[in-house]
Amino acid sequence: KFGQVNRNLGFRNVGSGGKTNAVLGKIHEGFSLFKLDQLEQNKIQDFPPLTVPFGRYTVSNNTSVLMHQRIGTLNTKYPLVIFSELNKKMGSILGEGIWRWRIHNFDKYENHNLFDDFISKTIQFLALKEDKRKFRVEVDHKFLENQSIEFKSELYNKNYELINDPEVELSIRDDNDKIFKYSFNRTGDFYTVDIGHLPEGRYTYFAKTSLNGEELNGSGSFVVSSIQLEKTEVTANHIMMRSLSKRTGGLSIAPEQLVNLGDSLQRRGDLKPVIYEKTDFENVMDLEWLLFLIILIFSFEWMLRKQNGIF
Repeated sequence: KFGQVNRNLGFRNVGSGGKTNAVLGKIHEGFSLFKLDQLEQNKIQDFPPLTVPFGRYTVSNNTSVLMHQRIGTLNTKYPLVIFSELNKKMGSILGEGIWRWRIHNFDKYENHNLFDDFISKTIQFLALKEDKRKFRVEVDHKFLENQSIEFKSELYNKNYELINDPEVELSIRDDNDKIFKYSFNRTGDFYTVDIGHLPEGRYTYFAKTSLNGEELNGSGSFVVSSIQLEKTEVTANHIMMRSLSKRTGGLSIAPEQLVNLGDSLQRRGDLKPVIYEKTDFENVMDLEWLLFLIILIFSFEWMLRKQNGIF
C-alpha cells in the first residue's frame, strides 16, 4: 500500500494521508535499461497526468528510474515509472490512469504505436532472462563460403567482471568428423578469433577454458552455404557475352538479327554434320530364344534327311 514501505518493489512512500496529485512524467536522462529515442521521449512526456498518492518517495539502490514525477512545471526527483532488480525483475508505475495515455496517443496520432511500443519495451525487459554464465561464446549461425567466420568469447570472474587472462581453445568439427583447432586472441576485455573461410557444410564447435581450477565450456553449431553465382547477377551482361563470343570464335546476334541467323550458320565452314556410330556386343548364350530357334532348325533338317535317307 502507498504510505508504507514497498521494499519488494524498490521504493517507498511516506506520509500520503490519502491525498493525491495529478502528475506528469519526465524522462530520466540516466536511464539505460532499454532505449527510447529523443522523439519518443518528447511524445511520452506529453502524455496526460496520472493520479499519484501524495508523499515523499525514495528508491532503493538497485532501482532504475525511467520517469520522474512532474507536478505542473515543477520537475521533482520522485519516481513515476521504475524498474527494480532484487530477487527478480519488477516494474512499477506509481499512479493510476495509464489508460489515458493510450487514448491520448490515438487522439493525437490516430494510432496506438507509441504507447504499444513503450509497453512492449518494458515487457521485453522484464521477460528477458539474465545470462548468468561465466563463459560465453558467440558466432553467427549461417555463413556463405566466401565469408570469414569470426568467434567472440567473454569470460567473467565471480564478481561478473570481464577478464581475459586464461587461454581459450576452440575446436571445430565438420561433417566428416575432421577436427580443426584454434586459439582465441585477446581483444580488449574479450576474446576473438577469425578462422577464415570454410567449405560448404554443417559444423559444430566446442570452446573451453579454465578459471580458478573450474573448467568452463561453450558449444554450438553453424552452417556454411555455397554461393549460387547465377542468383547474384540476374541481369544479362550483353557486353561480357559479346566479348566471350568474340574470343571463342562465336557469334553475337541481336534480337532484330535473328532472321539472318540461318544464313550466318550456313556461311561458316567449320559447321559440318557429325555421324556417330556405336557397336554393341552381346553373348549369344544370353539369347535363349535364338538358341532354341537354331536347335529347332537343325532338328527339322535332321528329320528331313532321315526321312529321305540322306545322311
